[in-house]
Amino acid sequence: MNSNISDFKFKYLDKSVFVVASGPSANDFPFDKYKDALYIGMNGSIYKLAEKKIKPVLYLCDDPGFPNSRMDAIKLAVEQSEAVAFSQDVIDVILRSDANLLNGKNIYLMKKVNRMGSTKELSDKKFAWNIRNDSDFVSNFSFFSAKKCSIGFSFNLEKGYFVARTIPYVALQFAHYMGFSKAYLIGVDLNQEQGRFYEQGENALQSSLNEHYARNILPSFKLIADRVIKRGVFEIYNLSAESRLPADVIPKINYQELGSIYSLE
Repeated sequence: MNSNISDFKFKYLDKSVFVVASGPSANDFPFDKYKDALYIGMNGSIYKLAEKKIKPVLYLCDDPGFPNSRMDAIKLAVEQSEAVAFSQDVIDVILRSDANLLNGKNIYLMKKVNRMGSTKELSDKKFAWNIRNDSDFVSNFSFFSAKKCSIGFSFNLEKGYFVARTIPYVALQFAHYMGFSKAYLIGVDLNQEQGRFYEQGENALQSSLNEHYARNILPSFKLIADRVIKRGVFEIYNLSAESRLPADVIPKINYQELGSIYSLE
């Protein structure tokens, strides 16, 4: 197992990537038209990528609850992806299920910021204070709000990533670190009631999107909009018209507009 996350740094400099999540709008994306593009997958989105015979350059999973319920997706990701990045908790679940699954595979260990194992090293406020002048991070440090101090974005994955309670946000930190200049979001609907494209009814995994949207998810994407996105350097476009993320935070474009932008790259 290769745990040197620095292998990814600037690996895809100035290229574009499609970041594929599991919202129902992923069913509408014209994957066949963009078969030769670069993709980052996560959690259950590997089902769609495998269906379309697309091999993502990276697959992410940091929630041990996912392999506990969907080990078939993890096996598919390990088989189909050029590289996978897992948290230690996810790796532990995988090895308990199949001790040989990761043998000879391109596996990277992903770690959250401010963690020794699963335990915080510092309070959110103290950590945010300590990194306020560190160019490897941006954060929402506040003397008055511990909640704001938990919001941040990492430019250096060797120092860890911020969670934001949704894996597409982690994927964007990888996209930036890998050198991509444009990231197009597919299936980042963030609508708990609509669920995921690959599951229905009683078989659906529980979601905490509604619980975390206002507190963690939206403020994190607002931080990206204010302090990470830079025209011509790192741009993000949302391809989900139904996405809960406002267009004035992450711009929404339709497939015709995507074709115009992508054809110029």
